[in-house]
Amino acid sequence: MFLTSAKIEFPDPLNTQTTLGGQFLSSSNSSGLSVEEEGNWSISGRPLSDDKFELSWALNKDSWNKNDVWRFAEASRQALSIVSAQRILIAKQDISRDLQRVAAIRRRDAPHKLHYAFWPLLGTDRGVIEDWKFTKEAFLKLTTLFLRSGPYAETCWNIFCQMADASRQECTPTKELLLATILEAIFRTIYNHPFQERKSAQPFSKRNEMERFRKDFFSDKWIRHCDAAMKRHGELRHRNAHPDWITTQNGAQSKSELKKSFERQVFLSRFYGYMILGMAGFKDLEP
Repeated sequence: MFLTSAKIEFPDPLNTQTTLGGQFLSSSNSSGLSVEEEGNWSISGRPLSDDKFELSWALNKDSWNKNDVWRFAEASRQALSIVSAQRILIAKQDISRDLQRVAAIRRRDAPHKLHYAFWPLLGTDRGVIEDWKFTKEAFLKLTTLFLRSGPYAETCWNIFCQMADASRQECTPTKELLLATILEAIFRTIYNHPFQERKSAQPFSKRNEMERFRKDFFSDKWIRHCDAAMKRHGELRHRNAHPDWITTQNGAQSKSELKKSFERQVFLSRFYGYMILGMAGFKDLEP
């Protein structure tokens, strides 16, 4: 059972029937998660309330081992966090294998929802059912990524954690700067360009690495959007990395500038979400 700060919904139909003493009382229809992949896994999930989500799974013994069964909870927590734009927590976990049963109850910290400007995947106006279906597909891809601990798993999770940290900042310039620096950190991490104080023989170029990333994970459809991400990265980073003011907590920006800042944060956050999906194995993503 996961603790959430907002309700998590999936597109599969869920029918709940209530009986008392064997007598039918009522029936209700809602939505949930249902996955049956022969030779791989069986997964089902449903919201118990706005702040609780229950997930059940069974893994095929030919494809997974007993450690994977236990690690599935954390992998799915990370995946659910990204697709729902909230840091969710495991409240309790119950695992059975053969004749053994292990239960764990965790201390209840508080989950938190990211501010809208920092959502990585949501708010694309595809339609409710279409968004839910996309969320389901993303959840399965990301759970597989985190469960198998592939080369990009840690990077993808750290991107989201950095976005969550930026979202919780009180000061607007701090939010902008933290969000903007994630882009350079991604390139330096996955393409092995550690920061050096002195200039190296091969200087680091974010624009070159963006093109490299696009060719590795996106398609030619993304050329314009990658350029737009670079532009917004520069707009958010440079003004805050090299400020010429210290007047108010929010930098004394006008309403029009705050509006531009909000749009830049939204665009860059969504772009990071698609970078995560690309590294998780999504093919032919539409920008």
